[in-house]
Amino acid sequence: MTIDLYIFAASSALTGLVFYYLAGAEWSLWHLFAIPLYTFVFVVFLSLSIIKRFKSLSKPLQSLTKIIRQEKNGITIVFGSVTGNCRTFAQLTYDKLSKELNYQVILQDLNDITDPEEFLQIQAKNQRKLLIFISTYEDDTPPPSAKWFVNHLQDAATDFRVSKNELEKLTYAIFRCGNSFYNDNFNTVAKELDRCLSELGAKKLIPTELADENSGKSIYGGREGHYSKWSSQLKSAFQSPKTDKCDCSNENSIKCCQSLTNNDHPIEKKENDEQLRIESDDDDEDGGCKNGNDDIMDLEDMGDYMATHSPTKTTKGPPKEMITPVIRKSLEKQCYKLIGTHSGVELCRWTKSMLRGRGGCYKHTFYGIESHRCMETTPSLACANKCVFCWRHHTNPVGTSWQWKTDDAQTVCQGAMENHYKIINTFKGVPGVLPNRLAEDI
Repeated sequence: MTIDLYIFAASSALTGLVFYYLAGAEWSLWHLFAIPLYTFVFVVFLSLSIIKRFKSLSKPLQSLTKIIRQEKNGITIVFGSVTGNCRTFAQLTYDKLSKELNYQVILQDLNDITDPEEFLQIQAKNQRKLLIFISTYEDDTPPPSAKWFVNHLQDAATDFRVSKNELEKLTYAIFRCGNSFYNDNFNTVAKELDRCLSELGAKKLIPTELADENSGKSIYGGREGHYSKWSSQLKSAFQSPKTDKCDCSNENSIKCCQSLTNNDHPIEKKENDEQLRIESDDDDEDGGCKNGNDDIMDLEDMGDYMATHSPTKTTKGPPKEMITPVIRKSLEKQCYKLIGTHSGVELCRWTKSMLRGRGGCYKHTFYGIESHRCMETTPSLACANKCVFCWRHHTNPVGTSWQWKTDDAQTVCQGAMENHYKIINTFKGVPGVLPNRLAEDI
C-alpha cells in the first residue's frame, strides 16, 4: 500500500512538471533537476510494485511446488466443510495416521486448492492416497470451500477429451457427513465425487462411508459411530492392502469385491445413485458375491426387488435417546444446561444485558416481557431448520418428526427452572449486574 502511494505521488509531480513545461512557463535549474529525479523515483517504486504483485501471485505456485515434492505412496487428506464437522474428522484422521502409520500425511482445505486439475494429476503421479471429507450444502450443492474442486471433477468426468485413465494411479476414500432427514439431498455431493473419481480411473481404497448424523436411524448411533467403523477399515487397508483381482463367481453382484475399484460405477448418474444407496444400506448385512443369473431383471420383478432394497431402513427396539454422549459433550461446551434426554436451557444474551440495566430483545419492545425475567429453554433440542437468528449453535440434532425417547413433562419443566436458576445465581457479585434486577429474576 505504501509503495502504491509513493508511485502516485511521484507520477503526480512528474505530470505537473510536464504540464508546467507545456504551458510555456519559465524554466529554472531546479525544474531541470526535478524531472529526472521524479522520473527515477517513479520507475523505482513502479518496479517494486510489480515485484510485490508478482510475489503475491506466485504464492499458489509455491504451494503447488510443495505438492510436487510430496513423497510417493503418501496420504493427502482434504476436506470441504460448512459447520466444521468434516474439518474435525479430517484433523482427527490426520493426527491418527501421522502417529500410527509410516506415511507422509498432509492435511489441506479444499478451499486452498487453486488448480484442482494440477492437484489431482500430481496426486496420481505420486500414487498417493486421497482421503476426502465432505458434506452437502443447500440445494444439492457442495460447500463453498469445495465448489471449485467438485465442479472441476464433474466437468472432467463428462469431457470426452479427458482420458478415462487420467487418475488410474490415484487411490481414494470418501467420508460423507450428512443427515438422512434430508432424504432427497442426503450426501448428494459425496456420491457425485465418488462417481466422477471412479469414471476418471481412480481406485477406491475402502467403501465410501455414509455418515448419518440422525442418531435415531443410524445403525451406528450417529456420525461418530460411522467414523469409528470407517477409520478402522482405513487403518486395515493401509496395513494389508486388497488385491486387484476378483475371485468371485459373480462379478456383477452389488457386493462383489470389484465394488472397491472403479468398476462399481455405471456411467449414468441416476443408476449410480441408486447403486450407492443400496450399497450403503447393505453394508451391515452378511453377504458377498453370490452365484446367480446375470440376466437383466424383468420389469414385473422390479417391485419386489426395490421393496427388499429400500434405501430407508427402520430399526427395531426401544427408541434411542436424542442426546448422545458426543452431542452432550458438545452442547455442554457451548454452555447449555441439559435436561433429561432431549431438553435444554441456555442464558440469553438479552437476559445478561437487562441484568446490567441495558436494553432487552424484541419481546420486551413489543410485548413488555422483561428480558431479565425470561427463560431461554426448549423441550426439544432437535430442529429441521438452520435459522440464522436462532439461539441454537447449529450443532443440535436434526429432526422433522419425533422418534426419540420421551421424558416426563414434569421432569422437563422442573429441570428447566432449576437449571435456569443455577445459571442466574452465577451472576451474583458480577461487576455491572444490578442487584434489584437479579432479585427480580430469581
